[in-house]
Amino acid sequence: MLISVCRKEMATLKSSVEVFFCGANSWCKCLVGNRILGFEHFLPEQSTFDEEVSVEIGVQWITVINEPQTVIKWYMETSPRCPCMILFVLQHGHVSQRDVEAFAHFQQMFGKKMEENTLVVMVSSDDKKSARPNKVKNENLETVLYQSGRKVFDFNKNMKQNDLIKQLMTRWKSVPDLHIYKHESSSLSVERETWRTQEAMTQEHISGGNHAAIKRNNTLTIVLLGQTGSGKSATGNTILRKHHFESYASSVPVTQMCQMAEETVCGIKIRVIDTPDFFDEDLKNQQEQIKKCKELAQPGPDVYLLVMELGRYTDGERAIVQNIQKAFGAEVVKETIVLLTSKEKLRGKTVAEYIKNTDTQLQELIRICGSRCHAFNNKDHSVSQTERLLEMILEMKKKNGSTVEHYSFCKESEKKDCRIQ
Repeated sequence: MLISVCRKEMATLKSSVEVFFCGANSWCKCLVGNRILGFEHFLPEQSTFDEEVSVEIGVQWITVINEPQTVIKWYMETSPRCPCMILFVLQHGHVSQRDVEAFAHFQQMFGKKMEENTLVVMVSSDDKKSARPNKVKNENLETVLYQSGRKVFDFNKNMKQNDLIKQLMTRWKSVPDLHIYKHESSSLSVERETWRTQEAMTQEHISGGNHAAIKRNNTLTIVLLGQTGSGKSATGNTILRKHHFESYASSVPVTQMCQMAEETVCGIKIRVIDTPDFFDEDLKNQQEQIKKCKELAQPGPDVYLLVMELGRYTDGERAIVQNIQKAFGAEVVKETIVLLTSKEKLRGKTVAEYIKNTDTQLQELIRICGSRCHAFNNKDHSVSQTERLLEMILEMKKKNGSTVEHYSFCKESEKKDCRIQ
């Protein structure tokens, strides 16, 4: 569903704003679309709609178009020349996995422009009777809000047509919300609020002289995540270039609790946190170890390395993204790099060639993590593979808006100053 808004007094300049509706909930899209049009045109049970409907509202013309291929083609052709607003419509408290998948589909189709121009429209559950909201669906909402930049508009079916359009335009142009969209039953929101509260406490400790919780400006914190046997501990040793974590073949997990070690590599002080398999059913103190990991990483890690053995993709790893999002928050994927161990198995092939021909679900996992993937041979003691990983981490942080100038990154293999500018 696409809505074109043109001001008549600016028609000679062909100035317009294009509004693109998307989402998996047909009822909610129809409700919002009809309210904008001012009359009942779209019906949820209809399999197809009229291709184009136009209505004049004051000094604005609104045209609704609903033909997917035409819309997509038109959008891609015109988006460089005019502003486009994407309204992703959801039902408050009842966001399904299908909604998350729909958002991911459009995000993949439109790329960065999707995040820049998206406004999430929340339709109140009072406007549509449905089942009681649950924690999983609230976490689905948190995932969409995070990926959309947290621009949210609460739709009210009693709002007047002109007011609705005006407020939509105003909200779309505003800065993203910094607060968490709260749900009483969402443990994920509680986890994220707790993390931020602890970070605020750390800043208070700094001003108060308590240096125990201070993270030095040039310290890069890496959290290793993954299943038992994936090579997390060996990877930690490779990064630090020193044997800090026990790593050997065993029928039982070697790492039973979170551990931390620090070294200076390539001019950067690196703190690595090795973790047990948090989602192993045999791990008795799961929540205690997750809490310990967060404490060691205060005031927050710079990167999560999702460690997986090349050539092995288990049932547990198929659900690992959802599990780490529940444990560390939906935003974890934006700070995650997939690290494949046993690189020597590639036998001359590149990582890209391996991914291209691997399991489609593993390809999707890597895509969700920003298509960031690196490979280690933990038997290789040269520094070059660690240097490339550090480059990837700093590139990710810059992309996420973080300052990296204070990291004195110097490639040891080149023996020259290469501070990030």
